[in-house]
Amino acid sequence: MPRWKNIELKKIIESKLEIETIVRNESKVQALGEKYFGAAKKINNFMSVEAGVGVCGGIYYKNELIIGRNSKAGEIGHITLLENGPLCHCGNRGCWEVLISIDVLKESIRKKTGKILTTEEIVKYYENGSNEFINNKIEEIAKWFGIGFSSLLNIIDLELIIINGEYREFGDKFLEVIKDNIEKHVFPNMNINEYKIIYSNLGDKAEILGTFSMILDTIYSISLKNIKNTILF
Repeated sequence: MPRWKNIELKKIIESKLEIETIVRNESKVQALGEKYFGAAKKINNFMSVEAGVGVCGGIYYKNELIIGRNSKAGEIGHITLLENGPLCHCGNRGCWEVLISIDVLKESIRKKTGKILTTEEIVKYYENGSNEFINNKIEEIAKWFGIGFSSLLNIIDLELIIINGEYREFGDKFLEVIKDNIEKHVFPNMNINEYKIIYSNLGDKAEILGTFSMILDTIYSISLKNIKNTILF
């Protein structure tokens, strides 16, 4: 949303609806869902990564969701991985997001084959290995996933990375390529058994459950008489 700058969404919604409002970014809400209901119930240091059109992460460190000074923590998609790489919508070049975006994958396939394919159609090509260009392009993206994740593991020393979004549909074959590339780039002293990379078992439910989880996280800071008048986004 390029024209959305300095928009105080919380205040706008509260002024229109006159109810308590909480605004959280998608990946942070997913992380809450994973913490309360998903694979991270017993994990203190993990990241839930939304990977599809964009890339962002919800980070738990020492059992606390990291928000950041300006609520910008977790904008991992805008780590620069390729100097002078493709132009990202943020204005920078070579962002991790623009190297692995599902839209970039679809556009590269369109330019090469002239076909506009859905994610489901691309997954079928990848599963049967019938198109060399598509197979190579997806494995190149998996390589960039691995490089990005290895950097995050080196910086934060995570126990678990949970992948959500459209790339979950690419299955174990895709995940194994990611893991292979993490091993190639992660700090040599880090043992592969010290961390896990998995797909979310909650899928699209992660955001719904995470939104509900915000009630659990804020219930003691909102007076009981106002809880029934609270809306969450």
